[in-house]
Parts: sequence; C-alpha cells; structure tokens
Amino acid sequence: MSQSQRPAAMQAGNSDRFEPDNDSATIKSAKRVLQILELLKEVRRPLSTTDIAIQLNYPISSTAALLKSLARLGYLHFDKTARTYQASLRVGLLGGWTYSGGFAPDVLNDVTEHLAAETGQTVVLGFRNENHIQYVRVVAPETRVRYYLPIGSRQRLVDTSMGRALLSLDEDGAIDRLVRRANADRTEGQARIEPAEVKAEIHDIRREGYAYSSDGFFKGAGIIAVPLPEPLKEPPLVLGLGGPAEEIRRDLPRLLELTLAAAAEMSAKGECATRGTVIAEPLFA
Repeated sequence: MSQSQRPAAMQAGNSDRFEPDNDSATIKSAKRVLQILELLKEVRRPLSTTDIAIQLNYPISSTAALLKSLARLGYLHFDKTARTYQASLRVGLLGGWTYSGGFAPDVLNDVTEHLAAETGQTVVLGFRNENHIQYVRVVAPETRVRYYLPIGSRQRLVDTSMGRALLSLDEDGAIDRLVRRANADRTEGQARIEPAEVKAEIHDIRREGYAYSSDGFFKGAGIIAVPLPEPLKEPPLVLGLGGPAEEIRRDLPRLLELTLAAAAEMSAKGECATRGTVIAEPLFA
C-alpha cells in the first residue's frame, strides 16, 4: 500500500488524544491478536502483512511473526499465492456462545451499515469503559477515503464530542470529579480542561440530544454524536457520524436527522431485546 493509499488517519498520524499502545495493564500481544481479527472482520477481505501493519500502526517484523503464529495455530488462513491472511473457520466457530445483553449485535450491524450507505460518511459506535470511550465498530463506504479508527482504541471521555455525549448521561457532580482527575493526570504539553466549558457543552447535549463538533477525531473531521442510554446494566453506547468537516457542516440538518433516527431505532430494538430475546452471533463473521 502506497503512502497516498493509506487511510487519512495514518497519513496524518494518530491524534495525540488517543491512548498510546503501551498500556501496562494489558498484554500487548493479546491486544494485537484481537485488533488483527477485528480489522479482518471490518474490511471483510484478505490482507497482506504490510496492509495489516500499516492499518494498525504496528512494526512490520513483529506483525509478520504474530500472523505466522496465528496461521500455525489455525486461527488465520495464509494464501501463499496472494501472500494474504484471512480469518479461518476456527475463528468463526469461537463466536458461537450466547449473548443476552440489551443491544442486539445484528441490529447494531444493520443500522450502522445502513446509515453509512445512506449518508456516504463514516459511522462509529463507542461505549463507556470507565473514564474512556472505546470504539467497537467503524463502518465507512469503500469509495471514500477512510478516517480509520482502530477497533478497540480509546480516548478520554472529556477529550471528544462522542465522549462528552456519553458524559451527558452522568450527574454534574460525577462530571466535576472526572474533569478534576483528568486535569491532575494530564501529561506535559496537554492542555488543561476548563470545567465550566465542559459543563456548558454537556448541558447543551442534554437539551439538544446530540453533540456536534467540527474538529472530531482528526483535524478537519466533523462529527455528530448521539448518546444511547444503556439497557439493563450494560455500559451506554454512543453513535457517531463523521467525515470531512465541510461536508458535515454543509449537510448538517439531513445528517443529524438520519443519525437521530438511527439511534432511536437502536434504542427501540435494544429495549425489545431486553424483554427476553436471546441473541447469538459469531464475534468474527
């Protein structure tokens, strides 16, 4: 893959608001295995070692070693002619357990794919993981340059519109404590977060039912974010629609209407799922 073919996020470099890939609380190799499988699920086509390394910003040498190990164990299939990898039947069979949570995976998949196709923009799903937002699904039309977010990547809730949309579901006291902690833990060169600014934005999100920013995940990217209150005791989800800031701004009324309708559909069908429907779906289709 040439430099010009790389996704926008990789050309520009990952935003410094993203959590670095050196979390001491995780085993790096385990994290990379799952990110590789999730990437293969999202692109739905075989990828070369170089493709995977570039998409996930991994060293090529360690990526090659990991892919060979997964192929040897039977979790990946290696095409010797095309020099590409894809998930094997063993991976597909791993996902046969029963999922009984509030949001039905098939509903989330169908709604996000439909929204991306209808708008021509990138659709992102994230959920709250303690004081972070973690991205679990990214859908973008194949014909567009992609603002690529590695599945599983995290950002602090206070740093993004999608994160602040999730914070709108919290009480003000909890938000105050989170902002104080974020300021206390900020790294060198990281700007201080103004509590009054955050609370004002969150009050607007509560009133309007959505967040909007013209500087989303990456410079020049606009984002619409709609929070979905959690069914049962699951973490809440947030639905995001993003793309070039000028395109989002120019078509904001239509894109907002479609995003709000998609979020309402997810919530309505999620509520139905909590009333006894058991959902079973492979994790890696």
